[in-house]
Amino acid sequence: MFNQKGFSTLILVFIALFLAGLVGGTYYLGIHQDKPLEQKSTTSQTNYSSPASQLTTNPTSSPSTLNWNTYKSFGNLITLKYPPILYVKGEGQQVFLAKIDASPSEKLDYSDQLVEIRIDNLISRFESYYNTPDKKVVQGFSDLKLRNYDINGYKVVEYGYDEVDKQKQLRENEDALKSGASVGMIYFNKGVIVNKNGEIIEISTNAYTGDFKATFDKILSTLTIN
Repeated sequence: MFNQKGFSTLILVFIALFLAGLVGGTYYLGIHQDKPLEQKSTTSQTNYSSPASQLTTNPTSSPSTLNWNTYKSFGNLITLKYPPILYVKGEGQQVFLAKIDASPSEKLDYSDQLVEIRIDNLISRFESYYNTPDKKVVQGFSDLKLRNYDINGYKVVEYGYDEVDKQKQLRENEDALKSGASVGMIYFNKGVIVNKNGEIIEISTNAYTGDFKATFDKILSTLTIN
């Protein structure tokens, strides 16, 4: 039989072995749990830094105008950019930005000429548009006055068309065609008129519909008055 001293010694040995096993097991689990955490952290950092590195390689200018050409008007009054699908047709105080890949029929009816840039001294036309209240049709013209603004201190007026009225015209044309009647061309006008010390510069299109809407708006956004 164990005496009391021997029994106490045995108890202490069991306690020591238990504590040693507990510490060892905790250390073992700690090693194996740390590895997935490190891998997760590395993956997270990679995903975060990848978009950032892509952003730093992108140019600061708008990608949609990177390969656009630059047009300077007669007398260097204005500068603007236009896409490579268009080319400058004409010279002097009236030029067009026309489609490069236009069909023979488009050239025949001049629908290849998507943008007109005109320079003249018709100050009265500018004043009629400029003095018309916003969202009102300009008297003597079919254009809808949109707004007045300025570029480099020069007055600019923007005009377009009434969408509801245009849809009505389209329906009337469709009904006329169904009845066998002939119909006229429907134009979708949009443009700006600039007054540079009495010289009037107008940039306009009659094809402001479909995909060309965004293109023409982008052309106007690049307008600079020199």
